[in-house]
Amino acid sequence: MIGPSLDELQPDAARVARALRDGIGSMPSFKAHMNDADIHALALYVSQASGQK
Repeated sequence: MIGPSLDELQPDAARVARALRDGIGSMPSFKAHMNDADIHALALYVSQASGQK
């Protein structure tokens, strides 16, 4: 397994978006490959799928 369990961490959308834009740990930044709208949409999806209310 690589990285934390998002089901346990339950990150909010802002935290996921920050990780996507800036990178975190061994995960690279995706800001050169995704526009802000796509980052926001993916961050919202990940936070909801991981159980964040």
